[in-house]
Amino acid sequence: MWMLALIMYLNPLIQKGDSFFFSMNYDSAKAYYEKALKEDSLNYDVHWRLARLYCNIGDVLSKKDSIKAMYEKALKHAEKAISIDSTRCEGYLWKSAAAGDKALFLGGKKKVEFAFIVKDNAEKAIKINPKCAYGYFILGEYQREAATLGAFLRRVAKTLFGRVPEGTLDSSLVLLTKAISLDTTEVKFFLGRGKTYKAMKEYKRARVDFERALKIRDKYLVDKKLKKEAYKLLKKLK
Repeated sequence: MWMLALIMYLNPLIQKGDSFFFSMNYDSAKAYYEKALKEDSLNYDVHWRLARLYCNIGDVLSKKDSIKAMYEKALKHAEKAISIDSTRCEGYLWKSAAAGDKALFLGGKKKVEFAFIVKDNAEKAIKINPKCAYGYFILGEYQREAATLGAFLRRVAKTLFGRVPEGTLDSSLVLLTKAISLDTTEVKFFLGRGKTYKAMKEYKRARVDFERALKIRDKYLVDKKLKKEAYKLLKKLK
């Protein structure tokens, strides 16, 4: 009975945190998630939400050290979520996202190592939940980056890991289109596919996706920054 009462108490805290998160009030969301975590330090739903939250906070900070710290916190909570319940997709999804974000601050060996973490965990998330739109988005981004990976990093990967991050622009396009088919409300999905079209020299289609990205209502604080990127890319194509 006490466990049922605890779950009933925690759920409103998580729901309140979600309400603030989707209102883009990250400080208040964090406060409610942390309250829930104090009540139950092994709550899977809180840990993956904190991973998501810290990824989003890191996306909009300006100081390099602060950004990196947020992504490291995100990775820590995602890994904790997986250790609590390895049968659900969210922990793998946000471990993949956090690893991809953290990889931006790494070089050489570590960058390649994290590329494999991104891919492996996104694939696990999709295997558990085939309708995980964000997982397809991450894999689509991975495919584009792998397709354009420089010769130096390819040699590093082959030497240190015995394998090279493989990817093609065609696969990137398929995966990003799949993500969009599952969720048409994400600015980053259209921006990502637009970048892939641009890399393929499909400039008319890239313009359509960049324009679509600009028209979508903001869901996260980072969307404003993503729209600025889409606008700049669009201007270069005109």
